[in-house]
Amino acid sequence: MLRSFRALNYGLFRQIEMDWSSGFTAVTGESGAGKSQLLAAMLSLLGERWDSSKFGPLANMVKLAGEFEVGAEHPLWSQLADFDLEPDDMLTVTREVSPDARSIFRIQGRTVPRQTVADIAPWLIEVMHQGHVSRFSNNEAWTEWLDRYLNLLPLVDEVTAAYTEWQALVRQQEQLALEMLDVHDWKRQREILEEIDQAQIQPGEDSQLTEQLERFRSLNRLQQAYERVYRLIEDDSEHGLVSLLRMWEREVAQLAQLDPRVDPLRDQVLTVVETTLDVRHELAKWWEDFERDPLLQERLEARSDLLAQLKRRYGPDLDSVLAYAEQIRQDLERHQTVAVRSAQLTETVKIKEAHYRKLAQSLSEARQSGMLATGRALTKLLQQLEMPAADLSLRIEAAAPGPRGMDAVTFWFSANLGRDPLPLPKSASGGELARIGLSMAVLVRGEPASTLWLDEVDTGLGGRSAARVAAMMADLGKELQIIAITHQPVVASRADHQVIVKKSTDAEHTEAQISLVNDEERVEEVARMLSGGAEPTALQHARLLLGDPRSLRRRRS
Repeated sequence: MLRSFRALNYGLFRQIEMDWSSGFTAVTGESGAGKSQLLAAMLSLLGERWDSSKFGPLANMVKLAGEFEVGAEHPLWSQLADFDLEPDDMLTVTREVSPDARSIFRIQGRTVPRQTVADIAPWLIEVMHQGHVSRFSNNEAWTEWLDRYLNLLPLVDEVTAAYTEWQALVRQQEQLALEMLDVHDWKRQREILEEIDQAQIQPGEDSQLTEQLERFRSLNRLQQAYERVYRLIEDDSEHGLVSLLRMWEREVAQLAQLDPRVDPLRDQVLTVVETTLDVRHELAKWWEDFERDPLLQERLEARSDLLAQLKRRYGPDLDSVLAYAEQIRQDLERHQTVAVRSAQLTETVKIKEAHYRKLAQSLSEARQSGMLATGRALTKLLQQLEMPAADLSLRIEAAAPGPRGMDAVTFWFSANLGRDPLPLPKSASGGELARIGLSMAVLVRGEPASTLWLDEVDTGLGGRSAARVAAMMADLGKELQIIAITHQPVVASRADHQVIVKKSTDAEHTEAQISLVNDEERVEEVARMLSGGAEPTALQHARLLLGDPRSLRRRRS
């Protein structure tokens, strides 16, 4: 509920300072006095886009502030959770507009984007005027209103909860799909892993192969070197090392016979000869055992080519190839795990979707069963507002699944006999839309906003219809805060409170002021609305209208 509204330098207003009470408040004044600018200032506070024509008579700086009684448990606080605001019974919104038309919005003193204020505005004030019926201008709003009228909100909550749960699982499913390899990548990874695994690579194997192949490729050089070494040792020639050593042995033996002191040296010579013979034997055995199998060499060459090919494709060395294979193995295992989870989740999603659709179908059936009576109730109210041929009906069409079910609710309207109903809002004038909105507010009260601001919805109504509208507003004022801009004296007389907007002009400026009127001031204002002046007859008629005790209440705190 609106508790206070302050404005500085807006339109015709130099300053607005007004505290608002519960119940029904009528806003009256001469045409052009600034009543609609008062509403425009409120809409500007609540996020409407700015234009330079809204600057007032002072320097080009505008300040707007509103204080709303909402309650600490109001759902709008959850919409403001990102701004770390402490829930409170009172909510304060301000807007400052600089001379260059830049705006700064604040909630509870915390700077917020314009859109944030616009998003919570429907929770604060419901506005209905001939150019704007804020809550009744789209299918979602129609659907919400119908659900509230048919007392379907508990079922709607179930549908919303089921939809939220289902969609949360769908998002998990989508995330798992991103983590999974696509079919092509999965098959390719499997092929690569099989290729590497089939090679049965051993760490360091390529180095060993290189050594083996090097020996095979240098076989001729090895043979020539062996033959040279063996010939040097061979004793078949008198110049062979063994022959020379044996000759040396004999000479040393003869020397030992001449001088026994040489005899120990003879043993050392024999050791040298025996060692040389052993070396010759080992070399012969080495050459005899040396691998000279051409088929083995072919196999080694093929193996080397295979490893080289794997290194070209998957890594600079075998360790990198093996690491790549291990990474693929882990990826495939993770893919398999995700695939299992995805399959399980798919079944769960099907179950949750079926549960949601069952609830949504029940909701749709409940709406279908109540929409005919709803249309009749609205039509009956409209026909009491000088729209005797009004025909308003509801239609429900299938829609994509959403938080409120699978229905698209549309309102179809015709104001004249013989004309087929067409969808709202295009089928109704601004005044007709405002009366439809008022009728809807009469049928469903209180939520989402606890303040309903009506701008001349009674324009063009005759006495009986105007009295009917007045009665509607007075009745609504028992449950909602009603602020109504009106030119109808019968409407103003039924209000709990009345404020007047006046315009004054001096040599340089025209300004508007707003004030609360009571007692005789109020009688004079209603008289002016009746006849344009304060003639005795008009004053007497005004007192008669205000004679209803409900119309002369003092402003409540």
